[in-house]
Amino acid sequence: MNSTVKFGDANNLSQYSNGQFDHIISNSPYKYNPLESDMLRVLKPDGKMTVTGNMNNKYFKSVYNATPQQLEALWLKIEYKGGIQDIFLKYGGTQSNGSPINNLSSMSQITLVKTK
Repeated sequence: MNSTVKFGDANNLSQYSNGQFDHIISNSPYKYNPLESDMLRVLKPDGKMTVTGNMNNKYFKSVYNATPQQLEALWLKIEYKGGIQDIFLKYGGTQSNGSPINNLSSMSQITLVKTK
């Protein structure tokens, strides 16, 4: 399988087409709520959105604590909710200043699937 990783501003993904991505990863979102960002537009049906963070991050917390009804209204469902998995360490694992996150036990992850 051939994969490409692209980095972008979650609030301005205008250079990408609707439904272009199979998987979108947001590590410790800062100053945006992934559920209110352009990420949903560029995610394919059946695509995944993985968001990592800790409960001190209000943007992460809003995703992690979203109710099934809130997610369903956005055509999303929960695939995984719990501790961080390998994808975080592969594509993230650092703070916004680039230094490593030392307390991984404080981190959580939620993976959502776009249903439509």
